[in-house]
Amino acid sequence: MKYVSAFILKLIMTAAILLIINTGIYGGDVSTTLWISLVLTIFAFVLGDILIFTVFSKRYAYVMGNTIATFSDAVLAFVIIYFMGSALYVETVDILAASLLCSIVLGVGEWLFHKYMETKVLEPKQVSCNVSFD
Repeated sequence: MKYVSAFILKLIMTAAILLIINTGIYGGDVSTTLWISLVLTIFAFVLGDILIFTVFSKRYAYVMGNTIATFSDAVLAFVIIYFMGSALYVETVDILAASLLCSIVLGVGEWLFHKYMETKVLEPKQVSCNVSFD
């Protein structure tokens, strides 16, 4: 259930950012923006949050794992928004600028979302302490 609520939170965050930028600033269609938000959220949640973030935050320090996952989420966001936007939006939308701006803003949101994932969704790290009183 924790993953479902995290997915819904990420979907709301992604849709809000894309609606403000793609629809509000660049004049994209609302239904197309929502469709891109859903596809982006599915891919970014599975790849960026479940796989990359959990693996790298366990292997390295939290900041390093969060940085790697945030960067990969931003690149993935740019690619998905650019290619889906190129295929679905009308030609009046400057999809390159919109994709770049969305990926930067989503990167900031992802940094904070990973903090939420670390504290509320993922299992706490097991810390072992081997102390001997010999």
